[in-house]
Order: sequence, then structure tokens, then C-alpha cells
Amino acid sequence: MLLPNVTECGPDRNSNLRNLVTPYVINGQPTSLDQYPWLALIKYINEDDEELFLCGGSLINDRYVLTAAHCINNMIVGVRLGEWDLDTDPDCVVKNKVRHCADPVINVGIERILLHKNYTRRLSKGGKIDMALLRLDRVVNFGRYVAPICLAKSSAEGELPDGQMMYLAGWGTTEHGDVSRRKLYVDVHSVNLEECRRLVNAPLIKIDETLICALGQDGKDSCQGDSGGPLMERRSLEDGRVGYVLRGIISNGLSCGSTKPGFYTNVYKQMDWIVSNLEP
Repeated sequence: MLLPNVTECGPDRNSNLRNLVTPYVINGQPTSLDQYPWLALIKYINEDDEELFLCGGSLINDRYVLTAAHCINNMIVGVRLGEWDLDTDPDCVVKNKVRHCADPVINVGIERILLHKNYTRRLSKGGKIDMALLRLDRVVNFGRYVAPICLAKSSAEGELPDGQMMYLAGWGTTEHGDVSRRKLYVDVHSVNLEECRRLVNAPLIKIDETLICALGQDGKDSCQGDSGGPLMERRSLEDGRVGYVLRGIISNGLSCGSTKPGFYTNVYKQMDWIVSNLEP
């Protein structure tokens, strides 16, 4: 299997290098410089040659980023890793009058894009698997600010109890309607599919085991621009460490920060497809 060794994936930094700024995602909080080092930004160039970051993704090994299929279009030009603040490079914070700086960001090209074979853009149509693999055009070296997230490899690891706390992270639209310049995170909890159907109350939307439903309290949520990013669970890993496992890919919701659950592509349910399409 071409997935990283458990000793190098999903690190839980618990860093104290947290910059105290106004919380923004929807009601999110700023991460530390080295938190969630698998977060990727998908880079686009529009018709006016402007550089845009419109979606997120997760680094799963040294050549692949997992994202949402609906993020794929003909404007994609690459992936950025190791980012924290879009306005600075390198990113730095001051803690107790000491300046701490991350490594410079890494910009990587995309060699190949693979959409899930059962992807369709219609929520009402069965078999919607909003997932895509991006093969990077070179090997990425791991370090403190760039590292892969773990994936669940067994049915026991793949189980998700009702009410499980999980985390979202990204640079998407905030509760103020603007796009965050800094990496933010928020906590949400899983909602079983039956309860999700009741809360969503949209019979034309097919809510099945290919999805995870999750809901935040007090308006915490993902939003536009977070698409493709990770839904993460913090848990004990095989080697005894506490770390992060990729549970879902941010896909869709009915609105940002609402009382209805958001939809996330269930990563464990697609592990066969993911693994079968990884190449050295």
C-alpha cells in the first residue's frame, strides 16, 4: 500500500504558536502555524491571469492530494502546501516577544487528475461520490509544516459513532462574508444518516452511506472555499500516538452556518478506489 507509515501521518502538534487574531471559516478559530500540515490549497488561474485559491485538499502521501471532484475545472494549475497566511511568506507569529516563522510555502504542479468513477454533480442522483485524486508532478518532502494525514484502513477504524467530535479546516468564506486569509478550524459533530435526513428534509437529495453528515453548534460550519478540505477526527493511532484521521471531504451543504448538517464524502467507504489508483 502506498499510504504513509503511521509514524509519519496525522501529527497532532498541540503547538503553542497560536496567533491570537479575530476568529473567522464560519465562527472558526485560527490554527497555529504548524497545525494540520496536510492542508492543501488548490490553485487556479482565471481568464485575467489572476491567481485564485478556491478549494482545499488533503495531502495523503508524498505524491497525492485528495479533494472534492466538484472543485475540478480547466483553471486548475497547481497545489500549495505549508500555507498559513495568504498574505505573507514565510508566515510568522510573535509569542512572548519571540518571533517564530514557518518554512516557505511549497507550490507544486499537477501531473494528473482522476475523478471518482461514480461522480455526478447532481445531488438527487444516486452514486454521487464527490472525490478526486490529484497526482503531484514531483515528490513532496515531509517536515514540520508539510505532512500527510492518516486514512482509516480497517472496518474498526472506519466506524463513526453518532455525535463524534470532528474538525474542519480551511481558508473559506467566514461569517463576515469575506474569505479568510489565515488557516482556520472549527469543531463539528457527526449526525447519523436517519437524523440527517430528518433535519435536512429534502427528499430529492440522496443521503446514504457514501456521505457523512456533520453539524456544528452556534453556527460553526464550513463554507464556500472550504470545499475539498478535510473533515478530521482526532484519535489514538496504531502506534499509540494521538493524531488525525481523514474522515470526510468537504462537499456540500444547504447553506453556511445553518442548523442543518453539511455533507461530506465518506473517505473510508472509498478506500478501495483510493488505494487502487495510487501509483509510486
